[in-house]
Amino acid sequence: MNSKKLAVIGLILVTLSATSAPVAQINLDTTYATTGIRPFDEPINPNLYLIRPGEQFEVVFLGAKLPSLLLKVNAEGRLVHAELGLFELAGLTLTQTRTILLESLQRLYRADEIVISINSIYPVAIQVSGMVNRPGTYVGYTSQRVSEMIDSAGGVAPGGSTRRISFQGESDDIAVDLDLYQYASDRSHNPCLYSGYRVYVPSRTGADVQVVGAVVEPRAIELLPGENVADMIRLAGGTLPGADISIARLINDSDKSLTPMTQLQAGDVVIIPETSDIGSKLQVQLFGFVSRPGLYEYTEGLTLAELLNLAGGSGPESNSDRITVFRLSEKDGLGWRPVGRYPLMPVDVDRADRLMLRPGDSVFVPRLIGYVIIAGLVDHPGLVPYTSGHNVENYIRLAGGFIDPDNKPSVDLSDRISGLTRPATMRTVVYDGDIITVRRGDEN
Repeated sequence: MNSKKLAVIGLILVTLSATSAPVAQINLDTTYATTGIRPFDEPINPNLYLIRPGEQFEVVFLGAKLPSLLLKVNAEGRLVHAELGLFELAGLTLTQTRTILLESLQRLYRADEIVISINSIYPVAIQVSGMVNRPGTYVGYTSQRVSEMIDSAGGVAPGGSTRRISFQGESDDIAVDLDLYQYASDRSHNPCLYSGYRVYVPSRTGADVQVVGAVVEPRAIELLPGENVADMIRLAGGTLPGADISIARLINDSDKSLTPMTQLQAGDVVIIPETSDIGSKLQVQLFGFVSRPGLYEYTEGLTLAELLNLAGGSGPESNSDRITVFRLSEKDGLGWRPVGRYPLMPVDVDRADRLMLRPGDSVFVPRLIGYVIIAGLVDHPGLVPYTSGHNVENYIRLAGGFIDPDNKPSVDLSDRISGLTRPATMRTVVYDGDIITVRRGDEN
């Protein structure tokens, strides 16, 4: 690129930065540090690429001894040429523009084939809104990707979704899934920038599945409708050597085998074991929102508090009031386990030093999701924001009260991780993610 083109791009950037939000910080490959512009790393999509003022086309005539033709779009979005004519191109895609121009070019020039292409990278202003730390309008080159505009806006804010991002334009609405881009190397889910498009980051649904064990990135993954075990393993970076998918299981149901096509539900915890770890008696497994999840050697007298300390403690997003231990059931007289694992009552971090662990225990530290679910006979069932220390009465009031208070309704309180359900009174304290179910008083 010559110095004149660089000067024009520099002037555009200075003008935009002086009149709008901050210019995006561009991470340059050192190979291109002299030009200051990163090249495209994949072909553009002509069906999405919008034509803007200042766009320049190069027309090449194949099989003919004709020089290339340069055509430029003026500030009004028009292409004006003495022989070809006048074309209104503002808002059209590259595909649409090619169709329009080819008709006139073929009338004037004889060639085996006429190729129309764009010949430069240019800066575009992209609005970033929703669950980001600094919403606003940012400038980046068309060779950059949606994720870089989100980074320019301070990244996805706590509670924002990385899987349901929308890249919205007049001609299309592109679904952006940064998890597929990051963990499955699928670049189609993190497209390059297009003029006239904007980025919207929605809130996270809270419908998470935890994948642990012999995978590259054990973590909580936002579940989208219809996804299965194979999808979750892909989003966890794939399996490690020695993993045995054929014996994958849910943490609270060791007897239920999973296949790659098994559909999952929010709250499921999928374990991908290593063959050598199956039935290990001298290990405990810690997963969820802790600094260092994984397998830990069991020692006599190991407490939950000591295990959490070994793992570097729980993270800022963790729900430290609802730590759940899943324990191997005891064999009966015939040597059978009637249930693979069963959950203990959830434990808060302040009481973790009182819980003695056993070999084979699995400990889950859940995410703080910020809401309580109220179902059954209340005026407004659904999600209610979680407030620490509130009891059943507080949440039922927020849900509009009982539909039939004279019938002495009964209330059950369920923990979403362990699945444990118990009767509750109006004074029972409710924790993050709990499910309150109001039933008729005469129901069994």
